[in-house]
Amino acid sequence: MKTRGGYSSEQLRNESLKETLPELGKLQAEVYNAIRAAGRTTTEEIATVLGKYVHSITARVHELRDMGYVEVAGSMLSSKTNRKVSLWTVTKKQLTLF
Repeated sequence: MKTRGGYSSEQLRNESLKETLPELGKLQAEVYNAIRAAGRTTTEEIATVLGKYVHSITARVHELRDMGYVEVAGSMLSSKTNRKVSLWTVTKKQLTLF
């Protein structure tokens, strides 16, 4: 990783992202970052990664969708419930803010 003046590029990216998503609450930001890190993921997988209950994550994902930060990226069968679940991915909305 390239370091500039005591700052790593990853730190700079994280600070820039915080400034572009100011309206997000703490859990919304955690969910957004989990989706961004995974690329495409389910609500169940996000809950597992964050150590939260699925019902608390579902509402945050829908809020992020309504704000335009995430979108449905397909579907798959859940390994836990054997039901069809949505895959989520981040949108390009934040890219236009840099």
